Amino acid sequence: MNVLLVDDHDLLRSGAAAWLQAVYQSVQVFEARNCEDAIGLTHRHPMDLVLLDIGFPGKPNDGISALLRLKKEFESLCVVMHTGREYDRDLVMDCLNKGAMGFIPKGAREEFAEGLKAVLAGPPYLPSLLAHRSRRGVSTEKLKAQLENTRLTPTLRRLLPLLVSGKSYKDMAAELGLAVQTIKNYVRAIFDEFGVSNRAGLIVELVRRGWLSGD
Repeated sequence: MNVLLVDDHDLLRSGAAAWLQAVYQSVQVFEARNCEDAIGLTHRHPMDLVLLDIGFPGKPNDGISALLRLKKEFESLCVVMHTGREYDRDLVMDCLNKGAMGFIPKGAREEFAEGLKAVLAGPPYLPSLLAHRSRRGVSTEKLKAQLENTRLTPTLRRLLPLLVSGKSYKDMAAELGLAVQTIKNYVRAIFDEFGVSNRAGLIVELVRRGWLSGD
């Protein structure tokens, strides 16, 4: 797996690179200090994940501009935004709407590592909106009530809260007593119902509707 770390802070990049290489032996880490270098590296090497800072010196939103360019040139590329500045739901949602597959605050070292683990495991990582092996919670009671008024079958209504809580296909299959492939087929039906193409897009849509909120 090729991972690109894009940040003007050398210490953060080197620390994240060392952690990734210690935890995931199969990961090859690339580093860039600015967005132009990052885009150049992405053209030269097939990346599986780009961890992209939002702000750079003199260019507070350069990372968001780079996100748009990367997603235009590499549609399936997994780009995750991160930042050390103050953020709110609008910023997180803006990044996701522009194609990001997650949002990781820099924060404490443990929290940053937790976010990277979540992203590498597959599901999107959304602070305060999505629980993934952490103390954060997601309130699904409102979601379950709203699902009663949709065209989803009872099985899909049971599946959807598990999907947005970050569970793997294997875990969802075990909880519902279904085959993994069946779960994948059902997840696709859910995406089609909400007009999205992935889990991050589904969460964005549910938050937009006011059906999902963090604790």
